[in-house]
Amino acid sequence: MHKLALVAVLAVPALAFGQTRPAPKPPPPVTKINLDGDTVDGARKVPGGIIVLVDPQVKHSSIIQVRESFADRVLASSQELR
Repeated sequence: MHKLALVAVLAVPALAFGQTRPAPKPPPPVTKINLDGDTVDGARKVPGGIIVLVDPQVKHSSIIQVRESFADRVLASSQELR
């Protein structure tokens, strides 16, 4: 019984080696570009016109001021209650 189990354990990996690989995919078709009738110029094309230089926007400070203390408001409201 042990011999049969040993043969089965050793035979199973051997079956995996017997598998064939799938056929490789054919390479994609080659694209050919014909430039016989065209003139290819390597010069850089830039738009014509006038360049207008503008100053950068000025960063303004905020006109909203955050109160640090409300003590004067609290005193004024407490005097109104009297």
